[in-house]
Amino acid sequence: MKKLKFRLERIRKYKEQIEDDRKRYLAVTQNKLNEEKTRLSAIIETRDRYMAVFGVRSTGKINMRELILSKRHLDKLSADIVMQTKAVKLAEQEVNKAQKALIEAVKERKKYEKLKEKQLENHRKENLLSENKELDEYGSRPKRNALSHNYQI
Repeated sequence: MKKLKFRLERIRKYKEQIEDDRKRYLAVTQNKLNEEKTRLSAIIETRDRYMAVFGVRSTGKINMRELILSKRHLDKLSADIVMQTKAVKLAEQEVNKAQKALIEAVKERKKYEKLKEKQLENHRKENLLSENKELDEYGSRPKRNALSHNYQI
């Protein structure tokens, strides 16, 4: 029985390597997205705490300096939230691109896997046919030892 030699094995391995690279890239982009979301939630939490402390109007004397500083800080936090929201959206887009690239790589790899499976199936059929042919030839040969014993009696 001859051994199967898949001619496209190098290409299949290359496609597997591309798929692995894209899986790693997807993991990196997902980690980046998680970091950006964590930063955004930290900024929102800081703003909420600051609003809880300085956002309440109290009666009595108002320190204008503190009021101006707190207003500026809240404005800065709001701008940071807007910027971080944009960064989160960009990271989400990057994750979506990485997912699409991974899906494409998986399709390519599976295509070569299917080709290999078909070639393996054809190889098995050819081997089975050649074995059957050999068995048929062996079965159709005259049994010389049996015939020679019959004539000696």
